[in-house]
Amino acid sequence: MTETLAAQEVTVQTKAPRRPPSRYGRKPWALVLLDVLAGAWTTTAGPWIDDAGVLAVITLGGHHEVVTALAAVSFVILTALSVTTRGFARASGPELVLLATAGLLTLVALAGLLSVVLLVVLGGTSVGLALKLLRR
Repeated sequence: MTETLAAQEVTVQTKAPRRPPSRYGRKPWALVLLDVLAGAWTTTAGPWIDDAGVLAVITLGGHHEVVTALAAVSFVILTALSVTTRGFARASGPELVLLATAGLLTLVALAGLLSVVLLVVLGGTSVGLALKLLRR
């Protein structure tokens, strides 16, 4: 008497990586570009900006090494994530956390520059509005 045992299929359901929300789009690639730019300008002009008095706010109070390090760490995280997430197309929960961390590091690295840009834009807008009011 020969018995044939039917092979039982065992399926293990694992959570497949999810697509990052569509609002991300190309933003991770923009972060990579911003990190490269931040690293380049702090490496070349960082010591000069540190000694330039008021402009030292761009390098977080005269600490261009910190800005360079933050941009470099963010760049490394994003480079590793671009490989593991297939170009930021799919990401698991921990990868999304790392993506948010890299974005935060980039934001902190560029906070000084962003504050100067906002100051110039808002200052120019204020002067323009004041001149417009004085003409009346």
